[in-house]
Amino acid sequence: ESAELEPESDVLTSSTTTVHPEAQHGRALLAPGQNSTVPGRFVEVTVSVAAGVGEQLDPVAFELDAHGQALGDSSFVFFNNPVSGSGAVSLSQNGIRIDLDQLPDECEAVVVALADDHPTGEQQLEARVAIGAVELALDTRVLSAERAVILARIYRRDGMWKLRNVMAGWADGLEPLVRAFGIDVAD
Repeated sequence: ESAELEPESDVLTSSTTTVHPEAQHGRALLAPGQNSTVPGRFVEVTVSVAAGVGEQLDPVAFELDAHGQALGDSSFVFFNNPVSGSGAVSLSQNGIRIDLDQLPDECEAVVVALADDHPTGEQQLEARVAIGAVELALDTRVLSAERAVILARIYRRDGMWKLRNVMAGWADGLEPLVRAFGIDVAD
């Protein structure tokens, strides 16, 4: 299946290669499962849907330890907790902003996700990552019935930060996603 890219400056990248966005000519499209280097201090993941489709999305994020569990309740960022306890992760307009230099030492990754009342595959979802002046698009075409989905994982490996297009979701919505990272959700 050939990929449709827009605008024409998008560069489709192979899912087996690591993207170096600072060296791309045009905006790179990061395939599900593909990694990118992070050439900068700030990472911002934004999400939107096609005009007239669905409702506003709720971006969320978790600061995670080496075991993939949330550092604590205050490390879960969402509409009711707009800034993590560390101050490194915060809500931005339509997304999540991460200051890598401010993350606590025990933080090995930040997972950015979203939730919606409608299946994300029906939403014509668009996800973008800005790393300083560099921009990546995340390929979301694998999504179908998921009502909550992990978009990206920003993680530390060998002293360097990288980003992975995850695109893994839960048809049952936000609650099982939150529980998967060790946050207890009150009934």
